[in-house]
Amino acid sequence: MLTEYGDKPTKGANFCRRCASPAPWLTRHDLIGWLQAQIEVASDIPATTRLELRELLDRLQRTEADDERAAASWQRVRDAAPQVWAATKTVRNVLMSEGVKKLLDLL
Repeated sequence: MLTEYGDKPTKGANFCRRCASPAPWLTRHDLIGWLQAQIEVASDIPATTRLELRELLDRLQRTEADDERAAASWQRVRDAAPQVWAATKTVRNVLMSEGVKKLLDLL
């Protein structure tokens, strides 16, 4: 896949302008922070659910991508914020291992 993170060699965008893939230099912390921001601005998520999801994502920040125990937290994000879930696939793909994706029936 051809990616384009910017046209200046010293300044790159965090996401590809063509396909929205996250830049390879973004950390897990950065990517989950971006997901949290998407949840914060989603108007269809009630405030109490928003707080719960923020806490879940905080916990996910401290887990490894291949920790299959995280599948339940990802499932809760999917159930509580389906529009955000659908719109953030490229980032989620980076944050989850194949094993976690399999547990969530994403493969």
